[in-house]
Amino acid sequence: GNVKRVAARQQSLTHLAGSTALHKASAVWAQAWMDTRGPVAPGKLNEAIMELGATVCTPRAPQCEKCPVSSSCTAESPLDYPVAAKKKSWAQLYFAVGLRGDEHQCLLRQRKEGWNSGFWEPPMASLSSKTADASDSWKKEHPKLGALQEYLGTVRHTITHHKITADVYRLQSDAEETLVNPQSVPLTGLARKIFRLLTPSVLIVTAVFADARLVFAQEFNVPRVEVAPQVDGVLNEDSWALARKVDGFKEVTPAEGADPNPETEVWIMRTERALYVGFVCMEPDPDSMVVQQMQRDAFLREDDRIEFVLDTFLDGKNGYFFQMSAAGSRGDGLIGANGKSFNKKWDGVWQGRTSVEEDRWTAEIEIPFQTIAAGESGRWGINFERYRGSSRTKWRWANPLRQYWVMNISQSGQMTGFADIDQGLGLEFRPYVKVKRADVHGGESDWLSGMGGEFDWWITPKLKASFTRNTDFAETEIDDRKVNLTQYSLFFPEKRDFFLEDSTLFDFGASGGFYGG
Repeated sequence: GNVKRVAARQQSLTHLAGSTALHKASAVWAQAWMDTRGPVAPGKLNEAIMELGATVCTPRAPQCEKCPVSSSCTAESPLDYPVAAKKKSWAQLYFAVGLRGDEHQCLLRQRKEGWNSGFWEPPMASLSSKTADASDSWKKEHPKLGALQEYLGTVRHTITHHKITADVYRLQSDAEETLVNPQSVPLTGLARKIFRLLTPSVLIVTAVFADARLVFAQEFNVPRVEVAPQVDGVLNEDSWALARKVDGFKEVTPAEGADPNPETEVWIMRTERALYVGFVCMEPDPDSMVVQQMQRDAFLREDDRIEFVLDTFLDGKNGYFFQMSAAGSRGDGLIGANGKSFNKKWDGVWQGRTSVEEDRWTAEIEIPFQTIAAGESGRWGINFERYRGSSRTKWRWANPLRQYWVMNISQSGQMTGFADIDQGLGLEFRPYVKVKRADVHGGESDWLSGMGGEFDWWITPKLKASFTRNTDFAETEIDDRKVNLTQYSLFFPEKRDFFLEDSTLFDFGASGGFYGG
């Protein structure tokens, strides 16, 4: 903001504040300014302009008489720059929606005008306010469709500066109206949200070119076993015979919606203390597999791998990410903001092994319940994904659509069976003791010691108290050595657990997320 403000006033730029045009014009101006002043570090120039904007060329009270570059400033009235963008007002709309039929055949109307013209949605009646009588408004607008019956829920939607609140009711009508299959027509975004009230599973309707289809996020129960398997990458223990088998993967890229070839199957079960996940990835040509990375948290660009996410509170926003390559690389992280925020520096306590055989490769994973926080409902969100490096093909279990990716945990399926898991006492203690000897030339030697640590207590699954004494950051992993031949300063990622934990809750500004690998 400071740099763009200085650039706008120096050149009397008429671009709107926050616009891409202003950003580009500021970059051109800064580059030209640096070129005319000879070799200068871009970092120092940036700091100088930021300091100028923060202390002299301020937003509301610019001190032009103190400005060292006032001679080159072209703005006659600095307060007019940058040009403020006009704030658009939001309109609040209320509707009553009548649902007749089910997710296979239902009453739909095509929009003839306004936003989403040409798309389909259930019939609606406009309400004057949030407290207006829905029945009266419905009878006036749709006298032949019958009366509103059972209240199903409220759906909220936002589109083109309109905030929509729709109260959805079951519609009992004998009118001879033609029912439409939602699979055959494109639906509005509001209609897709309304359809989720029809079934426990998540219903999503999408149209790719002229092809529309339904994709259901499935649901299953996770069985409990008494004997834990040995995690060696081979799914041959007797307990795996009791595991729930999950298949039904669909291709995401390159041929969206195609049947999987080769097949992928997930085996999942749990004990009282841990979750066990097994992957059986059929592979007719093991020699063609891409198996390069074995390092923890490696970037698996083209490696054969499996990934899955856990939404343990079923809030559709936050969760855990786990990844294993066919070569044995393990990766994990914390997901925030439905995939927009990702903390891959988080390292949970879990184990996994892989095994490559003649016609398949398998992965065996154990995740202790003490590693993750979970709600008390016993219902979690989950999604699985496999990537095959030789053909660059991706398959996913729930919502295998290109418009989503595996970390959009709001599009995950669901699993039950976690109501009685043992997560321990919720206590974690990390002590340290250090001793060093100081030798003084010509003097006496001295022994110095120190101790401290951190103590965490999970009071509830969502509330944790942390205590620390004499925190020692010296035990943190050191930064990697890097040779910098550019004009820009290096940025080293944060590696201290104290600052990494729950960091996804404190991300501000634009977030790019993490798109696999």
